[in-house]
Formats: sequence, C-alpha cells, structure tokens
Amino acid sequence: DERAKERERALRRAHALLSALPPPPADAEAAAAAAATAFSAAPRGGASAAMPKWASCKARRAAFAAAWLSLLSCAPLPRGMYRAALATLHTRVVPHVPNPTLLADFLTDAYGKGGLVAVLALNALFLLMTRHGLEYPRFYDKLYALLTPQALVARHRGQFLELLNTVLLSPLLPAYLAAAFAKRLARLALSAPPWGASACVALVHNLVRRHPPLAPLLHRDAAAAKTTDLLPDSGPMAEMLGSCGVDAAKAAAEAAAAAEAEAEAATEGGRKKKRRKSRAPTGRGENAPDAGGGGGEDAGGGEGDGGGGEGERQGGGAGGGGEDPYDHATDQPLLARAQGSSLWELASLRAHVCPLVARATAMLEADMSRRDKVFSDVPVGEFATASYRSMLQEEAARKLKQVPVAFYAERPAEVFPPGLVAGGGLGDGGGKGGGDDGEGDADRGEGDAAAAAAREDAFAGWRF
Repeated sequence: DERAKERERALRRAHALLSALPPPPADAEAAAAAAATAFSAAPRGGASAAMPKWASCKARRAAFAAAWLSLLSCAPLPRGMYRAALATLHTRVVPHVPNPTLLADFLTDAYGKGGLVAVLALNALFLLMTRHGLEYPRFYDKLYALLTPQALVARHRGQFLELLNTVLLSPLLPAYLAAAFAKRLARLALSAPPWGASACVALVHNLVRRHPPLAPLLHRDAAAAKTTDLLPDSGPMAEMLGSCGVDAAKAAAEAAAAAEAEAEAATEGGRKKKRRKSRAPTGRGENAPDAGGGGGEDAGGGEGDGGGGEGERQGGGAGGGGEDPYDHATDQPLLARAQGSSLWELASLRAHVCPLVARATAMLEADMSRRDKVFSDVPVGEFATASYRSMLQEEAARKLKQVPVAFYAERPAEVFPPGLVAGGGLGDGGGKGGGDDGEGDADRGEGDAAAAAAREDAFAGWRF
C-alpha cells in the first residue's frame, strides 16, 4: 500500500512537470536561429561555437515525445491524472511530437471505455483520424453510444458537443447514420436541462440542413417505411450488419416478426374495443320505445367501428399501433430504425417551459420552411455552455415589445368579479332570502346595493 501511494505521487509529479514545460517549437529553422542567437559565443580562438545538442528542434521533439509516451505507458494511471492528461493531449502533445500515431493505442483504449473518459479522448483521437491517417472502423458507433444524459451535464459538455457538430459536418454520411444521431439527440432533449435541450435542437437543426434525406422525419405523421425494408438480408447493408457482428437474415426475420406481432395486437385491440362498445348498455330499458336509446347504441357501435379501423390502420404501418419504431436502447445506429421514425419530439419541445428551448425549436421550423435560402450552421457551443444564471441574465436583458402591466382602461366598479362570490357580492344581504322568490330577490338586491355603496366609500381614495 505504501509503495502504491509513492508510485502515485511520483506519477503526479512527473505529469505536473511535463505539463509545466513549454512544448518544443514546430518550426525547426526559427528554433535553431533563436538558439544560435541566444547561446552562441565566440571562443578565444575566434571560431564560432558549435550549437549544443539540446538546442536542436528535432532532438527536443523526440525527447518530448519519449517523455510523454513513458508517462502514459505507466498503467494504471491515477484517475484524476488520467483524465487531466486526456483533456490536454490534443493541444499540448499531439501537435508537438514527430509521430503522433504512437498515441493511438492509448487513445483507442480510453475511447473504448466509454463515459467521460471516452469524451475526453475524443478530441485527440479525431485529430489523429483527420490529420494523421488513423483508421478506426467503429468510430461512429462508439460516438453514438456516448450520447447519454450524463454527457449533457458534464463539465466538458461544450467541447464535446462542438466536436460532435464537427464530426457530423460531412455531407457524405449515410442517411441511416444521420437519422440515428438526429433521433437520439431529439430524444435526449426531452429529459435534458434547458441548455442541453437547446444544444440538442441546434444539432438536429444542423443535421437536417446538411442532409436533405432527413426532411421526411419532420413531416411524417406515421412511419411509412416498413421495418423489414430497413434491415435487408443481402446487399451492402447486410455486409455492414455483419461487420457489427449481427446476422442480417436473423435480424430481418426478428424485426419482421416483431412488426407483425405489433400489428396483430393493435388490430385485435381495436376489435375488442368494438365489441365492448357494441355491448355497452344505453342507460335505458330494453323495451324503451324512445329513439334516443337506439341512437345511443348505434353511436356506441359506430365509435367502436371507428376505433377498430384506426387500430387496423395504425397496426398496418411501420410503427405498429402508433408506436415509434425507433429503438432508443440500442447502441448501434444501424439497428435503431431511425429512418422509419419521425421527429415528434420537436412538437413537445415547441411548448417547452424554458423560452430558450422554445425559441430554438421555432427557429428550426422557420428554417425548414425556407429551403431556398442558405442558412449557416447554428453555433452549438453558445447553447451548451449556458447555465441557469446566464439564461436568467439573457431573459432579463431582452427588450420586449409588449409587457403585462396593471392598467385598466376604465375604473373597475368592484375588486372581486360578481361571479366570484356566491350571491354576486360580499354583502350580508346576498345570502338572505325571504319566504317567496320575490321577497328573496328584493332582499338580495338591497344587500347588493348596500355592499356596493360600502365598497365605493371604502375604495374612494384608490386609483386603479
């Protein structure tokens, strides 16, 4: 135990030392000129002194890389130091080492762990993929699995969501992949805090604008495509399923059986509802000659027929009884069936309690209605880095065209409306009635008049 504590202290000191050292310059000529100017000195014989070895930019970069690789290879690293190193690798280490791909094993291992560790490793790993030719086959599957409610409340959520927006920037992404990310982000927005929900809406906005095949997700009332069409048992999609370790034929058969079972259950439910409606009592006697009883029974049977027809129509669609075919539980975008779904979550977000989320959703709908105009991407970082304090400050600084004020065009005659209190007023005479209706009405009228006069005297000095 003592040796483990000593090892942890030594690793933390080494990490603090490497983090405090300035990185070697990237320009070798500038570094050599600066070193020659600062440290060269003429010897006694008059010959120029040779440049020291440590002043060589190439040697400094090699030593810098060797030091970091030695530190990162000392697994297991302390938890705090491990996360701190992952958070700074893409800015302090990767641009300043001669061969950044040597960090690929460390980064892929961290990315495969998931959670916050994978979020921190995403920046450096994406940098290796885009600038240094690193191949990571299931990168988007892992990224899709990182979209959890915890990612929207983490400390590095702004950096993560901005990088997610950059990763999904390419218009060459497959339609099923873009649809899966849009659907997952929309689903997360329902339970996320206001800043997370607005950031998710901004990401969905950018995805739909970049990928025109996602437009049907905004206007689809029921899933039009069948589930079996999304899971073919042959062709390129089947090959992709095989690369994910999924039997394409078996998955297609299971999806078809599930869709058929859902449709049958919906149809059977509609028929049972029809039978219950037709057997329901009308509230009158069996032999009652009144036509109202028969009309009620006919209405009940007609309603049952309508319910059965609706159940059959919904069961025949891809959703099966009006259910969303999207599978939110799976971590594989190819099996999520997002293309057969719709972005119904945006209708709920339109009435969000937070004005920031409601405005972001309204902006998405306004942009989607004008496809001819070129819109720039919505900045995700501004939404992701917000907080309750910044949201309150923003709402307080807004200039409103109309504000609610306590203004009355005419002076009100009563503080309380007549229908608020029984008897039409607050006087004692309102509830006193005589023996007959005429006397009771007279007493109530006198009581109302007396109460109105008393209130007029009491509130004579008021100005409404």
